[in-house]
Amino acid sequence: MEKIYYTITEVAEILGIKPHIIRYWISEVPKLQKNSKKGKSLHFTAKDLALLTKMKELIYEKKFTLEGAKEEMKKRESLDDTEPTLIKIDIRSELLSIRDLLLKRSKEN
Repeated sequence: MEKIYYTITEVAEILGIKPHIIRYWISEVPKLQKNSKKGKSLHFTAKDLALLTKMKELIYEKKFTLEGAKEEMKKRESLDDTEPTLIKIDIRSELLSIRDLLLKRSKEN
């Protein structure tokens, strides 16, 4: 079953980065600011995860600065290439759920 919203802790685990980095990116990327707040806590959609995954790729793998990554994201906005990223996120989320279930069962035994 696909989740509708992810918490910042889940997003940090999926992306393999610290929550404070995600919070900083939210403060810097307008597209994320309006989508991530639900009440007082942060909630992220699969589309938000796709954007954050692209940010991580540009900054950590392609060595863009934050400003450079934001510019690159603006250039890519017209291209709708988020679908493969969404599939990867769904797969990773499922794998993390399976891992958690296996860890829970191994502790019970």
